[in-house]
Amino acid sequence: MLLRSDIIALRVQVEPGLANVRCQPRQIQHVLLNLVTNARDALRGSGGARKNPAVTIGAERGQAADTVCLVVEDNGPGISAQFIERMFDPFCTTKSGSGGTGLGLYLAKQIIAEHGSRIVVRSSPGIATRFCVELPAARRADSDPTTRRPPHAST
Repeated sequence: MLLRSDIIALRVQVEPGLANVRCQPRQIQHVLLNLVTNARDALRGSGGARKNPAVTIGAERGQAADTVCLVVEDNGPGISAQFIERMFDPFCTTKSGSGGTGLGLYLAKQIIAEHGSRIVVRSSPGIATRFCVELPAARRADSDPTTRRPPHAST
């Protein structure tokens, strides 16, 4: 099971009135699943030091105009500045043994780049971590299922 309710609370917060986004849904699902799994692992790895450990998944207006930010945030132990600098590098992992390959965040960043977008992380050691996957908002014609086209991959 991805998140056991007796250990970690899962919250969903979606800002009302957001535009649709233009994306490859299965690829974005893969990115979000990776981020949620990493948040869960960080909360479990904090040795139960957190009272009421929680992961929040949400969507809000992005910082850039005409973007939507898909958010995964946890109230876990945070990430050191040194690790943030390399966390999207291939084979970079904090998990020991068979806990991870170090490819999850690397692949997530590649998927987001193929969408012409970016992923931003903010973390305060000892407090929390927040990932924002900023995607372009769809124009009206893009929101119509009869005219929807997948984004083009950058080369």
